[in-house]
Amino acid sequence: MQFKRTGDAAGVWHHVTNRGIARRTVFEHERDVRFFLSRVAYAVRAGWIEVHAYSIMTTHFHLLVRSREVGLSHAMARVLNDYVRWFNRGRKRDGALFRGRYQSRVVDSIEYRRAVVRYIDANAVQARMAPTPALYPHCSAARYARTQGPRWLARAWVEAEVRRSQALASYDPRAYPTTFDGEVAAGLVRVIEQRVARPSCTHDPLAELIEAAPQRVLEWMRRKAALADGTEIDLPVC
Repeated sequence: MQFKRTGDAAGVWHHVTNRGIARRTVFEHERDVRFFLSRVAYAVRAGWIEVHAYSIMTTHFHLLVRSREVGLSHAMARVLNDYVRWFNRGRKRDGALFRGRYQSRVVDSIEYRRAVVRYIDANAVQARMAPTPALYPHCSAARYARTQGPRWLARAWVEAEVRRSQALASYDPRAYPTTFDGEVAAGLVRVIEQRVARPSCTHDPLAELIEAAPQRVLEWMRRKAALADGTEIDLPVC
């Protein structure tokens, strides 16, 4: 029998992250990244999760996933346990590698989901590991910069967002940066990091307030947010 955390039901979207213990480097070589992603791919093929965006850094990782029938908890336990055993065995070490099991935040609105993709893409650029997300090889932006990618990466939603945003009949990789790239405001970074550090499975009061607004008011708020600082609504400002 599988026991799930609240919010870990099939179809729920999550922003998942974890860091090395005591800020330790957890991905030291390209082969480390490849093995970690092979474990993620295994979880996808097993039908436990869908992966829509990712970024693998030296000290941490980020994933945008959607739970399937078994759920996120089972998938991430398998991914992390397999990776830590492989990492420790290859370096003749013992003990914990990550801070804990993992951190996750339910992504319960489309606006927040778009913001998480931009945040994940921007990680390598903010760390000065690449000039643009598409030029960092260990993130999904580099895959969306091409017409095809690994089979385990679920591309349908991201490609649909690009087509919608750019009014395209079919997906064009050249349009991905226009939709998701760009500098991420410091305030947005703080919001996302605080949310994932203090996960909640309930809707934010702000989201409920926004959802209650008439459609014309929603469109007005989106236009004003874009004019002001390029952010989306549904993100708290205080």
